[in-house]
Amino acid sequence: MPSLNDILPMISADGRTLAGPEVHQIQAGLDLLAHEAELTMVKFWGKISGESGDYYIAQSAAPQNLDFLAFTYYVMGADGKFTALPTPTGDNLDVVVGVQGPFTGVPTTQLREPLDGEEEYAGPTELDRVAYVVSQINTACAVVPSNSFTIKQEQWIASPSFAGLNASNKNPLALSSYEHFRKPTGLAQAEIAVSDDAQYLSNKLDPLNSNEWAIRETSTAKAVLRNLKYPGFVAFNDPATNVFGNCYLGNGQADFDHFFR
Repeated sequence: MPSLNDILPMISADGRTLAGPEVHQIQAGLDLLAHEAELTMVKFWGKISGESGDYYIAQSAAPQNLDFLAFTYYVMGADGKFTALPTPTGDNLDVVVGVQGPFTGVPTTQLREPLDGEEEYAGPTELDRVAYVVSQINTACAVVPSNSFTIKQEQWIASPSFAGLNASNKNPLALSSYEHFRKPTGLAQAEIAVSDDAQYLSNKLDPLNSNEWAIRETSTAKAVLRNLKYPGFVAFNDPATNVFGNCYLGNGQADFDHFFR
């Protein structure tokens, strides 16, 4: 897996970037997380900017059955170490879903008023909101080149035969050359469910909606996709190789007005 420094030029093609000290601290944190948690698939997911601090997020993925990959998210602490984000459920999730506006950047920010008789606050904090928003953005935006992932022994894995979009005779500047990196729905899922050998299906994942994406070629012949609903989310790939990925550098807010522009 390429280092953060290797992919930074592609991440920065949208005009947003990371400073040198940020890159160094993030990469050190990723290396430590991969070593201590014995993770083989871990990467920098992105940064959510807050009013008084920022959240740096890492993502790991574990192969599952046909229910797709299981993602786990981590947030970097003041000590430079990544720890797992909480998973809000029940009443806490209901509160988190209703929170709007910018992030404070303070992880312990309480998202509701204390309840009567509640001696110690047990409600959601801003870290719960970070976890929810990261999951929502990833589901909406994570993208991979077509056929870069496949199914083997009922598990989703990176395709060992994928050598880049050029080698696949696909146009790297066409949205049809990319797919959503999430559990497939609709027709894609239906085809997998009835197939005797799903690994030989093409376009196993959901296609992109042209109303939500813009794509361009960089000066170094790399392809960069920008998501219009979540400004700051980019998908990138080098069509001459099997290097591709996603990154988010934004404030965690959706821009629903893009549909009317």
